[in-house]
Amino acid sequence: VKLAEQIPYQSVLPGKTTESEVKSILGLPDKSSVFQGETNLVYGSNLGVLVQDGIVTSILISLEDEPGQTLEEVILQYGCPDLVLAVNTMEDQVGYGSIRFIYSPLGLAVSFPGYPASLSARAEAIWYFPTMTIQGYFEKNGWADLPFSAKPVEWNDAVK
Repeated sequence: VKLAEQIPYQSVLPGKTTESEVKSILGLPDKSSVFQGETNLVYGSNLGVLVQDGIVTSILISLEDEPGQTLEEVILQYGCPDLVLAVNTMEDQVGYGSIRFIYSPLGLAVSFPGYPASLSARAEAIWYFPTMTIQGYFEKNGWADLPFSAKPVEWNDAVK
């Protein structure tokens, strides 16, 4: 079944939920910082909620300290992604170290270690963002020209 609506994180929808609503849902952040007009509300060691002009723009959850869903579970829950990227996350890294499944109409991206990744690989990070086209996703993330840090890959090349 292909989902068609934006996926919330604990009732928070990027592009729709206000900063005050976030604070009533998630509580007061442990800390916050501002960079180039965007506020990062930090909860614990693994949750960041980015806010600009009073509206949530994205949510990032780092799953390094806790087990995320497996690649197989993500596919079973959300279906095939709209795009799969091989991602190089380190400047001095040669090749690609992870894959990212992007569900742009759902406002969801999930990153897995390894390239290719196994079906049993556990998610290392999850991003929630406003629904958009694939081109919009590239532009928002500064990847409009597809630099060497990420490249679209075929399904058979992404999963082993």
